[in-house]
Amino acid sequence: MPLDLEVDGLWERDALLTTGRFDAESAFHFSRHAAGWVSTGNAFEVWPRFGTGLHQQPVFGQDGGYVSSFHPTLLDAALGTLRSPLFLLQGDLLTLRVAGGHDPRHLRVELLVDGAVVASVTGRNTEVFTRTSLPIAAYRGKQAELLVRDDSKSGWGHIMLDEVVQWTRDLGAAAP
Repeated sequence: MPLDLEVDGLWERDALLTTGRFDAESAFHFSRHAAGWVSTGNAFEVWPRFGTGLHQQPVFGQDGGYVSSFHPTLLDAALGTLRSPLFLLQGDLLTLRVAGGHDPRHLRVELLVDGAVVASVTGRNTEVFTRTSLPIAAYRGKQAELLVRDDSKSGWGHIMLDEVVQWTRDLGAAAP
């Protein structure tokens, strides 16, 4: 993490790197328009995004392209959803990087299993992508999908998503 970000907090070594493995084959990266993702409304008309949008604070922590509901002309006033194709849950955790507004009711990334929301995450009112881990071991073998939702026109009324990857604990490793 670059020191000039001036982001408060305590930074520590990533325990996931030493206690398990990330499944690159199950990952969603957004360096190009990914097949099978379906959008509604105008919030996700332009994706993937690269860098910072006009009138947006600097974006940090993304890996190449990313999904953003911060619209090039409507800014935070854009509304809509972006739904992933179905994917098989195989790991212990689903890790994802999220940034944007903190509004769990109107701005969130939802994990759906059998059509029901089993977990969701929102931003932190920052353009710095932070990784979140959602427990998925109980749903192993089931089909899931992600729904990125922007129902907010207020300040910080956008959500951003990058690098969705499943992680599996190594046998015998302690929980992170």
